[in-house]
Amino acid sequence: MSLIGKTLEETEALYNSTAKKITSNEYEIIIKKYCFGLFYKRLQLKCNNKGIITLYRIYTDLR
Repeated sequence: MSLIGKTLEETEALYNSTAKKITSNEYEIIIKKYCFGLFYKRLQLKCNNKGIITLYRIYTDLR
């Protein structure tokens, strides 16, 4: 499934989570926490000025 062309609000509703602002046009959504909150799967989004997603990446990190 591609998120490019969707709005930020549609993506938040899809993942049932709110986006955290990183920079002016970049946002982050935590998709899943596992191993007692040690690992996070997160979705990083870049939006244009109208709030439409132009690029996204999925990361798994240790926090």
